[in-house]
Amino acid sequence: MWSANSTHLLQIWEDFVKSSVLGILLLVLGLAVLQSLIKNVLNHFISDSPPIAAEGRWPSDEFQHSSPGCNCCSYPPIEALPDFDWKTAEPLIFRPFKPKYNMTMGLSNLDPSSLIPMDKTYEERMNLRKFLLDKYPDIVVGINNETDPDIRSAIEELYAFVLKDYLPTRYPTMFRLLPAKDNAKEPIIQNKVTGDTFPATLDTESRSAIRGLEILGQIVDEDFMILLPRAYPKSWAVDGKQCCQLGNPNDYVLEAYTTYFPSGFDPREKLGLPLSQIHSPVPGYKERLQRSMDRFFDKLPVGKFMMRVNWTITTDLELFASHNEAQFSQRKGTIKPEELDINSAIKNEGLGEELASAIEGLEHGNTPMMYEYKGGPVWARAVKEYLRN
Repeated sequence: MWSANSTHLLQIWEDFVKSSVLGILLLVLGLAVLQSLIKNVLNHFISDSPPIAAEGRWPSDEFQHSSPGCNCCSYPPIEALPDFDWKTAEPLIFRPFKPKYNMTMGLSNLDPSSLIPMDKTYEERMNLRKFLLDKYPDIVVGINNETDPDIRSAIEELYAFVLKDYLPTRYPTMFRLLPAKDNAKEPIIQNKVTGDTFPATLDTESRSAIRGLEILGQIVDEDFMILLPRAYPKSWAVDGKQCCQLGNPNDYVLEAYTTYFPSGFDPREKLGLPLSQIHSPVPGYKERLQRSMDRFFDKLPVGKFMMRVNWTITTDLELFASHNEAQFSQRKGTIKPEELDINSAIKNEGLGEELASAIEGLEHGNTPMMYEYKGGPVWARAVKEYLRN
């Protein structure tokens, strides 16, 4: 991989990843994709449907927490980690690459308690997120229509679940709830690591929904994308005249996000689009995944948490990459082996040949265009040569 110059603050991150560049990059994309699915589950909590799990209705005594804005249910119990030490916790490592890349849903169940992992990079990541919010506020946070009550309700619920229910329960060594101050109605959550305090619940009648999204992105090292079922307008031309009608009322549309680490896309361009259009640049999505993805979102039971892991290789160390990776890489030109700035993490694990084969497999799976989409023509030869040397 090729390393670009970074600002002084971003150097903090670069110094950290020097021990595992490929590992962290795989983790970044894996968690980004994982979270983009998981956070969608939270939106089902505000729907009018009853809390039904895969095997049937959830008994009421299985739930411990509830949040404002949720009219239909409470949340699954969260397992506490009373002795958790974030300073010594290693980042999760994913190695999902296979000899042949076949585009599939690839979903698996996720324990709700494991929704938001913490590790020793937490403080550095929070500093980086503050920097990005100051420099790119219109990119890292977005909302389609701040006056829409459904969108505000979804943000309120996600906010309260994360800050009031999840964090102080799961990580009591890092977060704690404090009583409301003065005339305030909301309890306060204190971040023991950074010293920051925030309202533990969000009332968008008195506080901006955008501010709620900003706080979400400043208290956890996670990106959230909120999708809601809508009848998205569809248009077409007939005899030179433009026609339009409402589509499926269950199309899931991106209505709000707090996304600090986009991997090769500008989240502003996805805002207000349904899943089908969000993924329109992805080769093979329409033919191989669109119908399954739409059905998955439509049938997903309330309280069901799912995850998916993917992988890619990026051409720099920047976690904030709001550009098309293939086009951006092509502007740089083909990377030569001697230009690589990559360590031996994958090779030390004995996975060098596996990753090299997986890179070749991008061209030989059920979606060969994925090789070009991921920028393979720019970096593949150099990376494979390094991995096999």
